[in-house]
Formats: sequence, C-alpha cells, structure tokens
Amino acid sequence: MKESEIKVSIVLLTYFHEKYLERMLQSIFSQKFDARYEIIIADDCSKDNTINIIKEWQEKYPEIIYPILNQENQGICRNEYNGLMQCRGKYITISAGDDYWTDERRLEKQCAFLDKHLDYFADCTLMEFRYTDGTSTGRISLEEKYWDKEFPKEDYYKRKFFGDGGMLFRNVFEDAAARDKFSLLYKFSRDIEDIILDFFMFDYGKVHITDYVGYCQTVRRESDRNEHNYNSLYIGIKNIVNYLIVIHNIDCYYGHKICLKEWYKPYFGHLLYFIIKKHRFGAIRYLQYVPIKYIPGFLWDMVKEQRNKEI
Repeated sequence: MKESEIKVSIVLLTYFHEKYLERMLQSIFSQKFDARYEIIIADDCSKDNTINIIKEWQEKYPEIIYPILNQENQGICRNEYNGLMQCRGKYITISAGDDYWTDERRLEKQCAFLDKHLDYFADCTLMEFRYTDGTSTGRISLEEKYWDKEFPKEDYYKRKFFGDGGMLFRNVFEDAAARDKFSLLYKFSRDIEDIILDFFMFDYGKVHITDYVGYCQTVRRESDRNEHNYNSLYIGIKNIVNYLIVIHNIDCYYGHKICLKEWYKPYFGHLLYFIIKKHRFGAIRYLQYVPIKYIPGFLWDMVKEQRNKEI
C-alpha cells in the first residue's frame, strides 16, 4: 500500500503516561474506520514504564505504530513538531497519552466532513473534561451556540477556547513554508504548544465545530499534581511568565496587528498580584512582555472590580 493511501496520521504525545497510555491506544483501535491510519507515538524521554508499553504495542501493530523515542527531554513543543514532521496521512490529529477518544466513529465522521467541505481546514469535536479516574468534571469545551458551525477566529482572538484535542486538520507539511512556520512551536516555547498551534490553524482556513463529544481531556486533581505534567513542572510565577512570553511571541509574529488584549489581561493580573502580595518586586521585569498600551486599561478594570467587591 502506498504512503499516499494513508488517510489519517495520529500524533500521540507521551510523557510519564504508563497509567493511561493503553486506555488511549484502545480508544484509537476501537475506531470503526475503514481507511488506513498510522500512529506516530512521540515520547519525550519518559522514565516510567511508558516506553515499554509503546514497544509492546508496536510489536503487535508494526504497520500502524511508529515510535519516536527521545533520549533526552525536549519539551512538548519540540516533541510535537518532530511528530508532525513524520506524518504521511492526508489528515492529522494530535492527542495526549493521558487522554482518550469517546466516539468510535470520530475519524469516519471527521474525514467525511473534510472530504466534502474543501473550504474548511479543520474539523473539531467537542471535548469533555474528566478527572484521572474517569469521572466527569461536568464541563465540555464549548457552549451549544458554537455547535455544528464554523468557529469564528475573532472569538479565539478574544481568548475563547474551542478545545483542539478533538481536531482533525489537513496535512500541509509537504510545503517547506508550512514546516518552517510550525517550527515556531518550539522556538516560541518549550512546553506551551496549544495556543501557538491554534493561532496558526486559522491562517490556513476555517475551523468547524461538531455537535458531539469525541475527545476526553484528563484534568488533574491536587493529588495528581506530583505527576510529570506541565502544571507540576511550572507553578506560580514560572507558569505566568511562560504564558506571557508565548503571547508576546505570537503578538510579534503577527506584527501586533491582532488585538490580543484578552490574552494578556489575566496573566498581567496574576503577575501584578504576585509582585504586590508576595513582595517579589524583582518580577517587575516581566512586565516587559505586556504592551504598554494595554496596561492603563487593565489597571482601571482592576480598580473597578475592587470597588464592586467593596460595594
């Protein structure tokens, strides 16, 4: 079978996922999907049993599973980019090893939509948030007004998340310019890839939101925070600064032509709170990542919020 006949490339990102990886793989292999697909498992130097699980499944499905096993930890952004560059399918979807799929016809339905609607670049299922034990948080990615229609990129610019875990998008990486562009994933950040990826998606075309849940994202309780994930690696000021730098880099990339006020605002507030309440005045230097034009408005909004609380 020719490489061009691969319909979907699944990029599966793993990092200390021994407790969850088989659940994810089982959810993929339970798909009722007649076309050929490949699974590129990009592991970022896990030190638990994740790699052994990958090797076991690869031995069972050598024509489907293709591992990329990093010998040194590179961060999720570089790991994801490396996986994307190996994709041979017409379409691509990216999943985390601790999440799982919840609709057995997800690939069938998404491929059918993109095959038919050539003016769309991506199709995205709704995403449910569940705890590590599988119980629901009671939240899904988008309210009903966005279902079964195009997601406005203007809403994303205003920091309205659509949940990209269930996204299937067209493979553009035969084009050198696209490969160079998406290399900014790891040049902009080490461990925050979803914001960058989503902004770039809108540059290639429209994004459609389905009316069904096809993806489950795992949410960590406090008892799970000692596990290896972004929230345990970066806490407090490190988390705030990482996000500010990413937003700043995106802002510069687009020549400051997109209004990212709503993206800057919460991290500015968190940073200011950290400086004042924790008396960490050295962190003032990180304000350089917030455009000066937004700061007076942010401060005024904070004053109004405080007044409302006092009333």
